Amino acid sequence: MKTRTRKELKYNIKLLTLRNNELFSLQRSPLQLQADNLTLIKMAETLRNNDGL
Repeated sequence: MKTRTRKELKYNIKLLTLRNNELFSLQRSPLQLQADNLTLIKMAETLRNNDGL
């Protein structure tokens, strides 16, 4: 994963969260939803880890 700024990470988290609404979720397989959630978790951890920088 390439290094991203806080602003980019926050934007991507918001974008993925919006895309993960109920209607979108109904059209995705459980594996795709799990991958989406793992991506959100990784981005949130990156934000948390970079908070002190």
